[in-house]
Amino acid sequence: MQDIDAWNQQVQADLAEQEEVIRLAEEEEARCQAENEHEKEEEKKEQEKKQSKINDFNENKMVADHVMPQPSQLES
Repeated sequence: MQDIDAWNQQVQADLAEQEEVIRLAEEEEARCQAENEHEKEEEKKEQEKKQSKINDFNENKMVADHVMPQPSQLES
């Protein structure tokens, strides 16, 4: 009977240890995933900063329908 109790206690201890190892692994995985997501977000922000911005424009503004001739820069 004493051997059975000792065995049961050992089994319970082993299960508790396995659960702790699993919990720690899951926490580490969650931390790594959060870190990766943060890095991706930072990279996305950096890419957005590097993209050229389009200036605002007035849709109602009229533009010329011809180009004014420019003097040649090569003539001296």
